[in-house]
Amino acid sequence: MHGATPGGPVPASPRLEGDKAPRSGSHPGACPRHGPVLRAQRGGHILQGSSYYGRVAHPGVGLLAATEYAVEGLTDALIGELEPLGITVTLVEPGPTATACVADLEVADPIDDYDRTVREVQKAIGVLPPEAFSPADGVAAAVLAAVDADRPPRRLVTGSFAVDEIRLALRGQMEELEAWLATAAAVDGTAAA
Repeated sequence: MHGATPGGPVPASPRLEGDKAPRSGSHPGACPRHGPVLRAQRGGHILQGSSYYGRVAHPGVGLLAATEYAVEGLTDALIGELEPLGITVTLVEPGPTATACVADLEVADPIDDYDRTVREVQKAIGVLPPEAFSPADGVAAAVLAAVDADRPPRRLVTGSFAVDEIRLALRGQMEELEAWLATAAAVDGTAAA
């Protein structure tokens, strides 16, 4: 079993304060600090940071993907909580970007059993050509375009690599959902639609 299940509005959660705040590359830091101001003015725009690993996972990036998936779920809840108050939320999901991120990658000691999966992905990342990475200024320009838009996106994916990876993952998820629809519906005694 697990401990207490947190509930209530995301910005009001005591789990986002001080030493209880999430310790990942991305976390909803703007919520506790800026939420009261944005709610009082009934407007504003919160940008959340994630990456395409919030929707796609490969061998060797499980812990990174887990933190990014968490930001995705939290942002979905924030959107529902804040849109009725006139506050826009955009989750930025960049693909590989020409920053120091890959150079700062912490790699665990190898385990032979994972040579054909994790180690192959690590090798592939290590030999990506420079053009495989989106320029950081291009990502920044896309974010500014989203902020200036009349109807900003809830999710902003940057880079064609990320778009292709997410599209492939979504197609696979939809195909599997449809293939198992009868089993899913049988749980509550209904026929598949």
